[in-house]
Amino acid sequence: MGELHLEIIQERLKTEFKVDADLGKLMVAYKETITEPSLNRITFERKLADQKHSVVIEVEVHPKKAEAGHPIVRKGQGKEVQENLKMLTERQLRCITNGVEASLRSGPKISFQVIDVEVLINFFQIGRGTSETIIEAAAATCVRGALQNAAVCLLEPIVSLEVIVDEKFQHAVVDDLNRRRFVMDMIDMIHGNKIVTGTAPLSELMGYSTALRTVSSGLGTYSMQFKHYQKVVNSIEEDKIIQKVRGF
Repeated sequence: MGELHLEIIQERLKTEFKVDADLGKLMVAYKETITEPSLNRITFERKLADQKHSVVIEVEVHPKKAEAGHPIVRKGQGKEVQENLKMLTERQLRCITNGVEASLRSGPKISFQVIDVEVLINFFQIGRGTSETIIEAAAATCVRGALQNAAVCLLEPIVSLEVIVDEKFQHAVVDDLNRRRFVMDMIDMIHGNKIVTGTAPLSELMGYSTALRTVSSGLGTYSMQFKHYQKVVNSIEEDKIIQKVRGF
């Protein structure tokens, strides 16, 4: 659903249903990832109902492109690691995985989801009677610590963009796109209209429907589709994004 659709729905709510709907500021769904491995080991202890619960866990997070069907949590390699983890049960591994997934939902930089990482369990030890909830909490805390110690970068969504416009407005449209970090794939022609295709960051296309109507005198149309996430080009752009998200 595009910005124009949202504006139409907002107007219908006001006129047809007499609802004073307020359209909030649109937000871009950025992601976070790490660029280098990070190791963390913690002792996690809690006392619940006079019962001491303790977990000692060590994890290593490192960058890895996500692959369908491949788990993000694995047992580490090495003889000592395997010896320590041979008593790790499937139930405990599932608890650790739940904790890891919870910690990856909010990254350390600006609290966006962390993607394209793999988590290796290098050490795990629990006290007698330790609950599954404590295991999950320990895993989540340990991974958060590893992420905070790692080099974290922002990823921005890149979309495939197709603009159809009358030939006489082609140059004005392309000039406007070039100011939006647009990477052109090709320009085609059909029935007297130019078809401009390429890719651009989603953040640069906020309000584009209005901009396109302006530069094409209302004769241009466009469609876009999510393509992939890409590392933000430089630290200056990243600082701008952080400032925009935080509001200061």
